Amino acid sequence: MSHRLYTPNSVDNTMDPRGLIDGACSNNGNLDAWVGIVDGSQTSQCTEICAAIAAVRLAHQFFLNGEFWGAGHVKGIILMTNSAYLVSAMTDWVYKWKRNGWKTSIRKPVVNMEDFIELDVLVQYLEQNCVPVRFWCIDREHNTFVDALVKAATGL
Repeated sequence: MSHRLYTPNSVDNTMDPRGLIDGACSNNGNLDAWVGIVDGSQTSQCTEICAAIAAVRLAHQFFLNGEFWGAGHVKGIILMTNSAYLVSAMTDWVYKWKRNGWKTSIRKPVVNMEDFIELDVLVQYLEQNCVPVRFWCIDREHNTFVDALVKAATGL
């Protein structure tokens, strides 16, 4: 099991914060697809990755501001998402992709490679500075509040 995979009994349950993330994309996969965060290929998977990047960037800023240390401060972050794709990518596949020169098991380039590289670099920075980052795949019904916020923000 990956050290980045969070299950409720796998690590200290006092780890904070637990960030719910989600992405949404109108006209998913089409050339006229629209997303509020990214340019280029517009897919729901891409928006999930970009939501994770935004959350980890925020955690990175907290770290730089010294907010991860001391009494009452967070010990790490848990990204809660209903995207099994994102969780599998960041807890399992990313290690294989890096070993394979960012190629899949069938030697094709990793889809959303640039975004996964950015996310992995941000996560590695925090982990190297003793701020664990965990990814937790939750059921869609536990992510309805964030899903509603994302859909409202994108007009879906």
